[in-house]
Amino acid sequence: MNSAEFSRAARYQREQRAYEHSERVKESVAGFGPLTGSASSADGTVTVEVAAGGLLRGVRISPQALTRGAPALRANILTAANRATARANHRAQQAFAKAMGEPGADTAQRLGLDYDPALLEDEEPPRSWR
Repeated sequence: MNSAEFSRAARYQREQRAYEHSERVKESVAGFGPLTGSASSADGTVTVEVAAGGLLRGVRISPQALTRGAPALRANILTAANRATARANHRAQQAFAKAMGEPGADTAQRLGLDYDPALLEDEEPPRSWR
């Protein structure tokens, strides 16, 4: 085997290992369930659901929320969305850590799935996380 053939064979083996690793991670993360989060405003008049990274999946606004004016509605939506995103991103970090071990949470952060832990204070984690 000449050096060019050896180089191609080595590259193929690296690519194969990377592919197999990515498939294991993908299966493990998929087994964790949907990486979503939801949160409601303090008064319960607004509920937001997002995917990991903050992609909006749904907003529910009660008729009472509409009577409080635009600034209050905006504040309730943004507060709920920030909290829902923190929950979804926390769940994503948990899934990556389970799939990849210790570097998983760092990988999730590098993918933009970070969050402010203060947004999760005073919360009981879901039973599936224990």
